[in-house]
Amino acid sequence: MKVTVIPLNETSVVSFNGDPKPKNGWCVILAGGPASGKTYTINKRGALLIDGKHIDLDKWSKTYAKMHPEDNWDIENPDHIRSLHQIVKGKGWREQIMDIFYNTNPQKDNIIIDIMGAYRRQLNEYAEEAKEHGYKTALIWIVTNVNVALERNKDKKDRKREMDEYDLKKLHRRVLYNLLYNDGNQYIEKSAGRRFDEIWLVISSGPTNNLTPEEQNLIDEMGAIRLEKQGDKFVFPPELKDFIFTLTHRYTSNNDSLSFLTNLKKERIKNSYRQSRTNKENK
Repeated sequence: MKVTVIPLNETSVVSFNGDPKPKNGWCVILAGGPASGKTYTINKRGALLIDGKHIDLDKWSKTYAKMHPEDNWDIENPDHIRSLHQIVKGKGWREQIMDIFYNTNPQKDNIIIDIMGAYRRQLNEYAEEAKEHGYKTALIWIVTNVNVALERNKDKKDRKREMDEYDLKKLHRRVLYNLLYNDGNQYIEKSAGRRFDEIWLVISSGPTNNLTPEEQNLIDEMGAIRLEKQGDKFVFPPELKDFIFTLTHRYTSNNDSLSFLTNLKKERIKNSYRQSRTNKENK
């Protein structure tokens, strides 16, 4: 199985062409459903050390909603958010802001774009635009169990207002099927390779009653998975795809999932041992 498993700690984080903190030249797109833990994963867990201008499409949509209270926009309703995104796009706000950034940034400062990843066209637009301006691109999917997201959603410290449970589950399903399946046309395997240089899956840890303690410990230790790229396609092993589906949306533990986690942990330990021996020999 050709995946690289890296535990997230102070010295081992998501890297870009081997560099965890490149100075410039990278466009990083963060994907993940509501309450998936993107902010926590970046700011507190230290999974992403890269500095850059942060772009959040939701903020533009919420700004428009505040400017038009008479329309009674519900910024927690996925259908309203999608409509707001279309309005913002129609007004050219996104294009104007991105053009200003690219045209006043000859040094190619890094850019971090925070979107859900539920819509393929949106992913493609951002990635292709960055490529046109000479950037390397990386997609980082914050993978979260939907029950963990529901628990975070109820935490008033994390969110200003609780999202409807049905809406939250619906958006998480959209992210999953957009990135993995989408009517048999697997985005990551068949399309993403033409637009992204690297893809990482970062496992967002958190307590849930739907995983055994052994599974939870393995998830907490696993950290991040970097998909191998062969030519213009990424390799997404079937076992990994099944595990992601199990982790995110199934509501009971799965023996195959546990076996896969155990194998990943063994591979990580072997890789760590090999690296340690290499470092000693180089000294």
